[in-house]
Amino acid sequence: MKTHRVLFILGSVLLFTACSNTVKLTRAECEATHWNQLGLEDGTAGSEQTTLKKRVQDCVEYQTSPDLTAYQSGYEKGLSRYCVYSKGVALGQSGKDFNNVCAQFEYVLFGSGWMIGNSKYKLKQELEDLSKHLSTTEAKLRSIESQVTTANVSASAKSEQEHSKAELEIQKARLAKHYSQLREMYDTIQQKINANIKKLSEK
Repeated sequence: MKTHRVLFILGSVLLFTACSNTVKLTRAECEATHWNQLGLEDGTAGSEQTTLKKRVQDCVEYQTSPDLTAYQSGYEKGLSRYCVYSKGVALGQSGKDFNNVCAQFEYVLFGSGWMIGNSKYKLKQELEDLSKHLSTTEAKLRSIESQVTTANVSASAKSEQEHSKAELEIQKARLAKHYSQLREMYDTIQQKINANIKKLSEK
């Protein structure tokens, strides 16, 4: 797996040197680059090594050779921190996507974490929307109730207001029920996440 990744880096670097428009690094910056640390940072962030490609393009012009071995060592260590269940959960529940940098055996846990985290994220968005609809419906109800109690309202207008009030109360009850069901699902997902993280930490 490591050999394949090294070959991928080398091939990508050569391809990237022809098409990058990034700000150029100075000779001093190229010579001062800590390639192992850069690899660690890229791997921990789940980066597709774009930073390495950009730096290599500039440094080659100064005939400064990047230490790809040191970079790869740091990158592999970083990926071992990134490609885990908890990181997948964190990315998923924040609504973020991920780069396809994890090995297949690592993706099993990372991917399942992302999927359950993303389900939680989507439920949270729906809960927030429902909460807004509930607030709007309640505001309309309060407005109609104040109109119904007005003394100078005609009988026909009052009847229409009572009808609108009844419809809004039905809508409010439906929204509240749906909100309750989604909240239960949301809490269940969180419990499952907590249980999985605890189980993995005990291994």
